[in-house]
Amino acid sequence: MANPFARMAKAATSRERTRRALTADELVRLVDAARRRPVAELGRPTVRLPKRDGATTRRGCWTRAELTPDNLGECEARAYALRDEAEGDKRTRLAERIAEAEREGRRRALLWKCFALTGLRRGELASLTVADAKLDGPAPVLVLRAENEKSRRGAEIPLRGDLAADLAQHLAERLRVQQAQAKAASRPLPARLDGAEALLEVPGDLLRMLERDAAAAGLAKHDAERGAVCVHGFRHTLATLLAVAGIPLTTRRLLMRHAAAGLTDGDYMDTALIDTRGALDVLPALPLDGDTRERHRATGTTDAAPVCAPVCRNPDLLGLCLGTAGNSGRPSIFPRAAVSGDDGNTCAPLGIGGEKRATGFEPATFSLEG
Repeated sequence: MANPFARMAKAATSRERTRRALTADELVRLVDAARRRPVAELGRPTVRLPKRDGATTRRGCWTRAELTPDNLGECEARAYALRDEAEGDKRTRLAERIAEAEREGRRRALLWKCFALTGLRRGELASLTVADAKLDGPAPVLVLRAENEKSRRGAEIPLRGDLAADLAQHLAERLRVQQAQAKAASRPLPARLDGAEALLEVPGDLLRMLERDAAAAGLAKHDAERGAVCVHGFRHTLATLLAVAGIPLTTRRLLMRHAAAGLTDGDYMDTALIDTRGALDVLPALPLDGDTRERHRATGTTDAAPVCAPVCRNPDLLGLCLGTAGNSGRPSIFPRAAVSGDDGNTCAPLGIGGEKRATGFEPATFSLEG
């Protein structure tokens, strides 16, 4: 008849791991490191393993050097140098390994770029097939089927032009590889990719690959203030960068495919990237040495535009109404156009219900004709 847990207080819970959004610069560095790292892996030098006390271990304990931003370019250049210095069959084998490493680097870079620019979850991206990519036309999209989406509603993910071009180039490269393999095996050459093939290969060790790419880009895996770099953090990156760019909340919510706006603007927002100090620059200046408007009133000037400017149809008089020059050549905000009934004045008459204005200097009261 009663809930035995009704009087129990809610347990104090906290996130075990805070996901971290990447800045635009960090995202560029990550994509670049992912593209270059497979080739740089082939050029890593061997180093001796150190002991914990700093002394070297026994003879023969060697390992490959870790890739960092400092040695990434050096290792990459060393891999190409080893290929160029080799001869005969060894050179051919190295050339094939480097060509495959270059393709792998482009696949990895495209994978992170797709995560960052679409907001797709890991399972959602892995479920996409070649047939789900509609890359032709002015509005390319990825069709996410309902059974593969978290909310089970299905969606069309809009693609930016450069991402659609990268995906099309990736599919064309895969087709060329399959045709070359079929030709070497004396099989019929495929005219197109199978529509049931995966659009992008999402490996099982995706997190480990991200951690190594992040280390090569100089990104710390854990940050005490901002959290950890993880695959789902790309959704936080998309939501945060859109907010920093000033995109409205409704648009961000639709791109993130959230049902509640509070989820987009709360849980998926990395407030550390919001420029709160720069936002203060849009506030008005408040000088303490006197109001500039008071000084303008004292000198007979003002920053406000004259009332007759919007209804003046004469180009020459319009310039006068805006205070550019008077008949005497001096700047004035009370030009000749402010006199009604003057010759050459083409200002639209201001009347109410058929009433006409009396001629003379402004301001004037309205009077009935006759």
